Amino acid sequence: MKYSDAKRAADRKYAAAHSARRIRRAGVWRRLNSARHAAFQGLHKARKYGAVPAFADLTAMRDMYMEAQFQGLQVDHIVPLIGRNVCGLHWEGNLQLLTPADNKSKGDHTWPDR
Repeated sequence: MKYSDAKRAADRKYAAAHSARRIRRAGVWRRLNSARHAAFQGLHKARKYGAVPAFADLTAMRDMYMEAQFQGLQVDHIVPLIGRNVCGLHWEGNLQLLTPADNKSKGDHTWPDR
């Protein structure tokens, strides 16, 4: 089914009239589901880089983000998605939970001894 020009115009008019409401509802959802939002953001960024393999378990990664929020930690890529010498993949085996201070001090280093 193809949209007609009249249908597109009606959709644009509706979206313009209700944009503030949609933005407000999206903000409420993000606050109530901050771990899921963080997981979506991480997945979106990784897909942009082409770093999500077919074998990645998205449910396990989402659970890791939820656990991080529960414990007050951050999810970190062991091998960074974009590194100086190597690029990693976005999958559960390449993720770890770190304190915010440890994550910031790690930067884009791949191994702790560097």
